Amino acid sequence: MNPRRLQGLARKVQFPIYTLLFWLLAMAPASADDNAVHSLHPGVLIGIDDQLAWVADPRGRVSALELADGSLSWQGPAEGLPLALWRGELLVLARNEGRGTMSLLALDPLTGEQLSSYVVQMPERVAAFIDAQPGRRFEAWAMIEDDALQIHWEYAERSLRGALLVEETDAARVQLSGVIELDTAERQAAPLDGKPARRPRIDLDASERLPDIAATQFHSANRRHVQHAAAVEVPVLGQQWRWTLHEGNGRQIGTLLAPYSTAPFLLQERQVWWRSEPLAIARADGTIDAWGPRLVAQDIGEDLPRWIFELFDPVFRGPLPP
Repeated sequence: MNPRRLQGLARKVQFPIYTLLFWLLAMAPASADDNAVHSLHPGVLIGIDDQLAWVADPRGRVSALELADGSLSWQGPAEGLPLALWRGELLVLARNEGRGTMSLLALDPLTGEQLSSYVVQMPERVAAFIDAQPGRRFEAWAMIEDDALQIHWEYAERSLRGALLVEETDAARVQLSGVIELDTAERQAAPLDGKPARRPRIDLDASERLPDIAATQFHSANRRHVQHAAAVEVPVLGQQWRWTLHEGNGRQIGTLLAPYSTAPFLLQERQVWWRSEPLAIARADGTIDAWGPRLVAQDIGEDLPRWIFELFDPVFRGPLPP
C-alpha cells in the first residue's frame, strides 16, 4: 500500500500515525515521489503512485477520483482548482473575491482535510478568481524549478464589446503575468520580481521529434510518451481523430479514437487519461448533445471511454452584450 494511503487512513480513523509504522516498514515501497503526480491542466492532476486523480467537479469542489473506475475517494468541502502535489500537500487555487490577492489552500491529498492556507499579494488590478467571468480571465499553473514550487499566473481583462465596435483604450485593457514561489515549510509565498510567466511546451521541437512522422507530435504530461493523430470519418459522429501513441524511443504502443487531434494526456501501460475540452455533437434529428470539460479514461485499442468525469469550467462561454 502507498505510504500516503496509510497516512490518510490514519487520519480518517484517528489513529496516531506511529501505530501504522510497522505497516509502513513492512508493506510500503520507497516513499511515493510527488513528481509522479502530473498536471494535465490547471485543476486536473493525475497521481500514478497513489492511483488517484485530483480535480474540481462542475461546482468547483475539490475531488479525488480512483483512477481504476473514476469513483470518488473523497469530495470537498474545499473548493478550487488543484495545481500541484508538493511535499505531501495538495495545493489548490481557491475561490477569491476582489482584487490584489490570490488565495491558495493546502489540503491532505488522501482525505481533503485543509492543512493550511496562503493569501498572496498580487498587483492591485489583478482579480485572481477561478469562476468564469465575461471579459476577464485568470489562469495559474504550477512548475517545479530549482527544487522550489512556483505558481505561474496570467491575468487578462478587457471591456465587453457587442455588435457595435468601439475603440478600446489602454485603460480598459489589462494584460499582466508573474511568478510566485511558495515556501511550504514557512507557510510563505513571495513574487519573483522580473520573472515572466512561462508555459511548458507540449509539442516536440525538431531535435525531439520521432523520425518519419509528418504530423505534429506531442508530449505526454510526464514527457515519456509521444502522440500524433490523423483525421478519420466515423458514422454519426463525423470527423474524429485516430491517435497513435509511442514510447519515447519510438516504439508504437497502439491507437485510440478521440474527438480532438490532441489533448493533455498521461499514459500508463495501456491506460490513457486525457482532458477533453467542451464538446457538442449535432444529431441527425436536429438535437444537440453538449458536454463541458471532462476527464476521460480510455484503454488503448478501445474506441469507447472506460469512464468519464465532468469537470469545472473556468472559461466564460455565455452570451456577450448585443
